[in-house]
Amino acid sequence: MPGHRQALGGPAAGYSGNDLRTEVPDHGIGRPVRRQTTADDEQGRGLELLDGLIDLNGGARGVVDDTDGPGKTVYVVLSLDSSQASTG
Repeated sequence: MPGHRQALGGPAAGYSGNDLRTEVPDHGIGRPVRRQTTADDEQGRGLELLDGLIDLNGGARGVVDDTDGPGKTVYVVLSLDSSQASTG
């Protein structure tokens, strides 16, 4: 991916055309699940925040399994093209 910056073992970000891609390694065995949170919850809002950004800007999120272990990489691709942004 042109403009892609790889971080060894940590989060990575890059861009290609009008897309911004961010990846975060997750070495746990479960899959990410969006949860209902309350105002008092101190964690569990990650996927909710990503979905909100996708709704506003266009894009997608997903998970890619690691080939050498139980972990995975969670990613989000956001459109930087203002014509893809939500109007409502």
